[in-house]
Amino acid sequence: MQRDEKWIKLAAPLVGLEELNALKEVLESGRLVRGEKTKIFEYEISKFVGIKNSIALNSGTSALFALFKAIGLSSGDEVILPALTFPAAAECAVLLGAKPVFVDVSPETLNIDPTGVVRALSERTRVIVAIDQFGVPADYEPLLEIAQKNGVILIEDAACSLGAFYKGKPCGSFGKASILSFHPRKIITTGEGGMVLTDDDELAQKIDSLRNHGIGRNGDFEDAGLNLRMSEIHSAIGICQMRKIHEILKRRKEIKSIYEKKLSGFVKFQKEVEGGQSSWQTIVVMLDAKLGSRVRDSIISTMAQRKIELQVASFSAGRLKPYRRFCGGEKLEVSDYVHECGLALPAHSLMDEEDAEFVCKSFIEVLSKLQKEA
Repeated sequence: MQRDEKWIKLAAPLVGLEELNALKEVLESGRLVRGEKTKIFEYEISKFVGIKNSIALNSGTSALFALFKAIGLSSGDEVILPALTFPAAAECAVLLGAKPVFVDVSPETLNIDPTGVVRALSERTRVIVAIDQFGVPADYEPLLEIAQKNGVILIEDAACSLGAFYKGKPCGSFGKASILSFHPRKIITTGEGGMVLTDDDELAQKIDSLRNHGIGRNGDFEDAGLNLRMSEIHSAIGICQMRKIHEILKRRKEIKSIYEKKLSGFVKFQKEVEGGQSSWQTIVVMLDAKLGSRVRDSIISTMAQRKIELQVASFSAGRLKPYRRFCGGEKLEVSDYVHECGLALPAHSLMDEEDAEFVCKSFIEVLSKLQKEA
């Protein structure tokens, strides 16, 4: 089955004339950094999530790095994080001299397993990073209890979960602080960009200084810092995107519903945590473990021939070259399984019902053929 139309991309931002006009306004103003657009964007995010302080930075990874630095993470500290993840949190920990400790994830939600967190705790544990995997909220009730009981800091990586909720509370509002990402694959985009959210005024002030070469509010250099600022151009795009966020979330939910209805008999879907409402930033499915990465890769390449873009779902980060030295004999069965057998399906606001139906029909045809050949 073929159709002579444009590609169905894995992801595509909902951008247009509104963003172009906003860029024009910034360029004509001559104020490209440290201006009102960034302040407005920060305010809009704070209002949406219900958090006092939002500090805009130039990427989600910069947000993680600045947050880790601001809480004093350093050599000898340990950071517990899910093994199934893009390794941004791990790389920030390593760059600051800390040790990432990888914990396996729940086979249903694909989020960090609280019982595994308890087993991984040590006297050197400084931080627990809960990542809202693919937009599905982590199970914060037990995680907050574990962090409080053991005197460690809980950080929410909400890079994928803007617009998601856990037991009625917005994602991005859990733990001592959270981070967001505005990469083009995320719920809203600024091209590149990130943010730290916190109700802690002192922490917010430290991050504000760190993103601006360590310059404090009095204009003095108070500490060594970096240039991690978000530009006015990126912030202007973000303001426009926030006006579209409900439309974006609605479409992703609709696409997820079509996929689940059509594909449930062929693949396994990620589940929402009890009391959770996902943003469905990425819609992930898992093949039967017997098929493995060879069939997964064949599906990706064959679907590409039909102009449909799929991608490997995620990584078992402890198996990646820079981080293998931090993994001993830990069993990371679920993370390894998703790494080998997980697929990300197209999901974005430029897709319609016909696109989603075509993805499903093509996927079933391709999978069925490959299963017969396996």
